[in-house]
Amino acid sequence: MYASLDRVDIMSEGEGGRPWYIQTDHRAADEIEQTAELSTVFALLRILNARRLADSRGEDPLLLYVMTSPPPAFLSQAIAAAGGRVQIGRGAPEQLPANVPALDELLQAAFAALAQRTADDNGVPVSIDGLADVETALAADPISAEEDEIAYWTTVVSLGALGGEVIRAANGGRWAAGGRGTLPVALSTSFNGDEKSLVNPLGKAIKLLANGEEDSLVYLVRLVTSKP
Repeated sequence: MYASLDRVDIMSEGEGGRPWYIQTDHRAADEIEQTAELSTVFALLRILNARRLADSRGEDPLLLYVMTSPPPAFLSQAIAAAGGRVQIGRGAPEQLPANVPALDELLQAAFAALAQRTADDNGVPVSIDGLADVETALAADPISAEEDEIAYWTTVVSLGALGGEVIRAANGGRWAAGGRGTLPVALSTSFNGDEKSLVNPLGKAIKLLANGEEDSLVYLVRLVTSKP
């Protein structure tokens, strides 16, 4: 499932005994193109999650993103930027694409684009008020990963991206691989005079869907962006 963000689909031993960590995606290129912003963030998170798991196990696997047909160029570049390789079916891993962006820069661009797409789709600005409107709408009818994995993770990353970009607009900061949350990306920003505080908007979005308003992402954003 292309939206399984908190796991690795397949772990096996490849040629020469090197581990293979495999994420799978059955979608055709035109379907991916229709959700370019979301698909980019999903691919980044899936490869980064596999990397984090490998680091915790002390392994150096080949990180593969296996598809049934060639993906759009932007997806190949995102997979490569995160440290993965595209493989079509049971063929050999593809060569790395040309002009692979730096992971740091792609993270900023990808989350900013997804936040803007989320705001546009909901008819709101990228602002604290816009975030509140989106959160209210989503929290009114929360969905679980067991009910609909695609819808669940789409909600998590879309809401988290919007919240993170509202923080960045007010405080500055950068999305960074790592962190200790469910998903392997956090926001490094300023809070209470600490310029390198780590904030986890994606994790807060997960808690919001599980617990409702008591774990409001809006509250977190207001807290982080308030002036002492």
